[in-house]
Amino acid sequence: MARMKRLEKLDGFANVQMVEVEQPEPGPDQMLIEVKRSLISRGSELFWRYVREEAVSPEMMGYSDAGEVVAVGANIQEFAVGQRVMANTPHAQYVIAVETERSRRAFSLPDELSYETATFLPLA
Repeated sequence: MARMKRLEKLDGFANVQMVEVEQPEPGPDQMLIEVKRSLISRGSELFWRYVREEAVSPEMMGYSDAGEVVAVGANIQEFAVGQRVMANTPHAQYVIAVETERSRRAFSLPDELSYETATFLPLA
């Protein structure tokens, strides 16, 4: 299985590390995104997650990525491999976005919108 990097907050004050983990595989209602840009919010990210004493789940580390779809599950109809997207997902080299009628985590990006600019969409 392929390996990837992601940000993790381990036990201990400000103990944030880039770690290597197994790359996830998308399930039927999921897609795998290769992250090109990830937004770090100085307020919530720094104070509430990075500098606390206790460990934080990797799923809570980050909330806005932009990248390219590299794999889709069998039930994914709206997205295709190679498509540019913005997703509400954690800081990692590759992320899983769940796409169901009840949960929408990714949105298509127009070509004229840069990955960097797209990460700011949740703040608009």
